Amino acid sequence: MALPCGAWLIDTPGLRELGLLASDTSLDLAFPEIAALAAQCRFGDCRHQQEPGCAVRHALAEGTIPPGRWLSYAKLQREARHHALEADVTAQRDEKQKRKAIHKASKRMYRARGR
Repeated sequence: MALPCGAWLIDTPGLRELGLLASDTSLDLAFPEIAALAAQCRFGDCRHQQEPGCAVRHALAEGTIPPGRWLSYAKLQREARHHALEADVTAQRDEKQKRKAIHKASKRMYRARGR
């Protein structure tokens, strides 16, 4: 059913959850301005958070990218990474090992401070 605001209401009996599967390619197609800026970042694996030379963060600071648009992109990017991790057993194992290493390092630092 079409709603006056332009959205659609869909009745899906028996369906408990509806998800959006996104990939880097689909994100680049949906957010071409962010993809173009990301290609200009200093580092190829830039996550656009605190890395130096991030063209996306620079554009956000200048107001070139609307904050709402960036938040939508970032949310979809997190979801895409989550789905990719769920599907990749090797990536799950690597992520678990990474978390364990960080936890062990933080415990060593805590002990080294004499606490």
